Amino acid sequence: MKIYFSIFFFTVSSLLFGQKPKLYDATIPGLVIVKTTTDISLIKDKQFSDFLNKISATPPAKRFPNAQKPQKKYNHFHQKLVDLTKIYEIHFDKKISPEAISKQLKLFPFVVYAQPYYLPELLYVPDDSLVTSQYALTRIHAFDGWDNEKGDSTIIIGITDTGVDLDHEELHDQIAYNPNDPPNGVDDDYDGFIDNFRGWDLGENDNNPQWDESGTTSVIAHGVYVSSLAAARTDNGKGIAGIGFKTKFLPVKISNEWGILDRSYEGIVYAADHGCSIINCSWGGITKNPYGQDIVNYATYNRNALVVAAAGNNWNDVLFYPASYENVLCVAATNPSDEKWNKSSYGIYVDVCAPGDNVLLALADNEYTGGWGTSFASPQVAGLAALVKAHYPDTLSALQIGEIIKVTCNYIDTIPYNQQFAGLLGTGLIDCGKALSDIITPSIQFRNILYNGQDSTIFPGNDTITIVGDFINYLTPTQNLQVTLQTISPYIQILDSSFSAGAIETLDSISNQSSPFRIALLPSAPYDETIDLKLIFTDTVTGYSGFQYLRIIVSPSYLDIYPNNISTTITSNGRIGFNRFSPLQGIGFLHNSYAESLLYESGLLIVSFSDHVSDCVRGGDD
Repeated sequence: MKIYFSIFFFTVSSLLFGQKPKLYDATIPGLVIVKTTTDISLIKDKQFSDFLNKISATPPAKRFPNAQKPQKKYNHFHQKLVDLTKIYEIHFDKKISPEAISKQLKLFPFVVYAQPYYLPELLYVPDDSLVTSQYALTRIHAFDGWDNEKGDSTIIIGITDTGVDLDHEELHDQIAYNPNDPPNGVDDDYDGFIDNFRGWDLGENDNNPQWDESGTTSVIAHGVYVSSLAAARTDNGKGIAGIGFKTKFLPVKISNEWGILDRSYEGIVYAADHGCSIINCSWGGITKNPYGQDIVNYATYNRNALVVAAAGNNWNDVLFYPASYENVLCVAATNPSDEKWNKSSYGIYVDVCAPGDNVLLALADNEYTGGWGTSFASPQVAGLAALVKAHYPDTLSALQIGEIIKVTCNYIDTIPYNQQFAGLLGTGLIDCGKALSDIITPSIQFRNILYNGQDSTIFPGNDTITIVGDFINYLTPTQNLQVTLQTISPYIQILDSSFSAGAIETLDSISNQSSPFRIALLPSAPYDETIDLKLIFTDTVTGYSGFQYLRIIVSPSYLDIYPNNISTTITSNGRIGFNRFSPLQGIGFLHNSYAESLLYESGLLIVSFSDHVSDCVRGGDD
């Protein structure tokens, strides 16, 4: 008997379905962000010029025209400063894929990175049911905190969002006005922004950060809600109480006239450059990119500003950015019972939690309502960060402020509902009373990590990995710090699991170079396995305990290829374009003439009999 079978590629076009799961962040057509090793005007490369001409590109322009080159390499905390003067924007034919252009630009030796401009989204669930009290203030012990510290009007929280209600009874007097540049049509303070007396609208490039500025469409008052939770006027007999109490805020509008957040990360830079010690980001996306990390590092290292961000409302542990970047305080949301709010994201990069379930907040036009979302948990943490900065010596670094908040949280993993998320809710629910009580422990972070001498976290199977780095103590000195490496993965054998760090002074560090951790990847590890390693910190003398996760990927089974005009991902499972959707692995199917992937799903389909079909798309594995 002869058996015949046919092989087909089964493709689902991205245009076929009006609704589909979000696989990647939207991008701005015809725009890429490029960082170079030197001033781009000094680069004389004919191939580069020819390439720009081929794609009908405008001359590269500085993304931050007012930025100044750092005069030194490191700040006084010995953190490497970021040079924004070498970041450029290149505009080109909108019919051409930004992903494809980015890949081509990366081939030039003077390009540090090139990427599309990814568009983040707001993180909230609107509701019009007014609650009767601010339960959140009780849950986070705000009243105890205010007994010790009510903040300082010279400390400013930058609210990077959709704008503010400039005339709101709870917000008008809390804005950090700029007396050095009054509205007179002149840039009196020579900062490159004319009349930025009350913040700035980066999305429309004007001095009016009003959320519903004339001419805007499809916009929401999200920035009003967020601002009120961080810095609403407190102790004034009306409305609600902002966590920051006396703290002021700077409205930085990052949305354009259509409500699209097309100046999100630039808003972080503006806030950092204009005196904000704390910067709140109640928005984000699922695409990790070097530009975003660069901006966060600039705020942290160059301007000593703490970036606080919402963890996401995705019901899962998919990484969300900027919240999951290094140097960001990542905030998940809880309900009135201190349980994880059901839609809040969770995971290894969550640092702390704050109430985000039906929290009372300000609406436009002097109204109030309840709202849901990590969008509203994050500004409460930003408000606490401002109080911490006011309470402790002004020599604190931004990262030290974040660490104080982390080590003074209340542990909530043992709450029955939260047990399924144990270890994935950070150090717990913020506690204003403890954070402002002057009783602080050490706080350790493992930084500058190298795996087999490199910073890559992707490894082939059946390998041995050596892990070294620096243990940095941000707060009070340790006396007998012990570090243990653990994992629950059955595909890892830990060969060397402990390191005795001993005594580490404040802001000092110690390397484990002489006694590295070693792990063996077992041959049984499946393809594309994500493995989390957990460092446990203990110091029995000081009573300190903490933890930190490390994540590696083992046995990658896919390869992104960029041969000519067409780019795609090939896999070992028969799929084309995408190896996996959560987390996203693959680039789709791109052609230089189109801005988006030409397919949604594509994969191998084999027909051996009329009733025997095998495919690998949409969960098919038979």
